[in-house]
Amino acid sequence: MDEQLQLRIQGEPSQPTLVYLPGLHGDWTLIGSFKRALGHRVRFVEITYPRTLNWSLDDYAANVESALAEKDITRGWLLGESFSSQVVWPMVARGKFQIEGIILAGGFVRHPIHAVVRFAERLARGISLSLLTRIMFGYAKIARLRYRHSPETMAHLHEFIARRTELDRQAAVHRLRLIAGSDFCDIAKTTKIPIFAITGALDPIVPWISVRPWLRRNCPALRTYKIVWRADHNVLSTAAETSANQIVQWMASAPPANTQTVFLVVTAEKPVIVPQTNDPMTRQQVLDLYFMDARSKLIDLAAFLDRVERADGDDDFRMKALRTALKELSGENREKAKQVLLSFSDPTTEPIPAATTKAACGAWPRES
Repeated sequence: MDEQLQLRIQGEPSQPTLVYLPGLHGDWTLIGSFKRALGHRVRFVEITYPRTLNWSLDDYAANVESALAEKDITRGWLLGESFSSQVVWPMVARGKFQIEGIILAGGFVRHPIHAVVRFAERLARGISLSLLTRIMFGYAKIARLRYRHSPETMAHLHEFIARRTELDRQAAVHRLRLIAGSDFCDIAKTTKIPIFAITGALDPIVPWISVRPWLRRNCPALRTYKIVWRADHNVLSTAAETSANQIVQWMASAPPANTQTVFLVVTAEKPVIVPQTNDPMTRQQVLDLYFMDARSKLIDLAAFLDRVERADGDDDFRMKALRTALKELSGENREKAKQVLLSFSDPTTEPIPAATTKAACGAWPRES
């Protein structure tokens, strides 16, 4: 066979890497709207499989690893769509690619209904190419309506239909056979790599009502299983914006140990990712990272002061210390945190004969 595994990259090496492994169709022709929704927030690596009839799932994994290594991509997140969730698990077991996180899109560990897989295999084996072509053109008409606001996906629809050849049908049958014979439960139960899953509620192909309970019971590394209620099995396309934003947030929430990249969700219409290097952060990066948190705490402090000032009575030593500390924030001193801490602290060095309170009170009662 002359076909080879294909790989293409959008983004810079300095960005966190997300590797897309396609579903049963085996290519990148339906991922355009998701890719557009990601924008430039990650380095997005797309894979198209050769239409092989003899690869094992381990062969798929090994060839993905080799293609990534040729591009000097040695670490990243794996996005396994449907069939390719069965490629992710061998990559976990092999340990040759440094997986920072796993995202299953309509994916599974072992298909929950083997009879469905066997039926799909027999159906795909028996269907004629002419009927398959008519089905694909019917799908394309529906897809043109669904994806009319996504020029990237529209442009890829013709490529999607063009690839639906007799060899493509045979490759799909072979992949279904691989799914029917796969069982990666032991790997999923023991891996420590963070796992996330996203699926459409309208998914009869890999029903989440069976997959999610199994993962929750048996997979300690599972962090979140999100169901998108208006999407179907092809959730990355039917809910592209939702999927892209959710996946970026997951990447932000679970940075792996010893990584050189910190993922940050910051103040913008969409989450963005800020890479960290050994160089000091710029003021803009510091603001991007910490502003929303500081803003929230300042509002909480203002609300606390309002509650105190509405209440009857006088300030005690704690409020006086707090007001003194607030004055430190408006100065030019670069050690504001130190000065705030000192304003609450006892500066004396001699121990007192006995404790005057039963618990810490947060400030030094100076007047006593």
